Amino acid sequence: AERMKVSQEAVRKWFAGESQPKQPTMRKLASALGVDYVWLALGTSHGEIEKRRAAAGRQDSAVYALAGYVIERGYNMAFAGSDADHDIDAIGHGVHRVIVVRSAEHQGRNKWTVRFPLATMELANIAAMRRENHLFCYDFLWMTAQELTDHGFREGNDICVDLRFNPKADRYTLGNKPMIKFLDQY
Repeated sequence: AERMKVSQEAVRKWFAGESQPKQPTMRKLASALGVDYVWLALGTSHGEIEKRRAAAGRQDSAVYALAGYVIERGYNMAFAGSDADHDIDAIGHGVHRVIVVRSAEHQGRNKWTVRFPLATMELANIAAMRRENHLFCYDFLWMTAQELTDHGFREGNDICVDLRFNPKADRYTLGNKPMIKFLDQY
């Protein structure tokens, strides 16, 4: 109480669960105790916070965009935990899809590169192609293991593929093969 410059009664209420310190005080308290602020504020274990941070760091807006579309298509879905090698579990229409979503990197003039971990080749690997000049508009392409094997190149622990976009046809190609958009098919 002395160190935090609050009354003994305030500290008693914190310990009894009758009240919580306000945010600035909670931050000072976490620092004084040498613990993570989020852990102190939420009351979760240290390991759980680290797992959530790892999962959030792995996911980008494409994962959340696809999640919304998957739900709209009538699937039930859940985000995978941080220890999983995929992003989404989707169940619906009689199937369970284990989905990996990776944002494609724009390489200029209608060319894109997307990379997936080699360990996920047998899962549903979805390339998220963000439309130019659109913040939240994506096209999603399902990359099969065969397509990744036939057209991919290895970089470290990843398999990468180069895709082309034909704006007139509104179609992506891998090599000479036209790609079907994930949401048009499923």
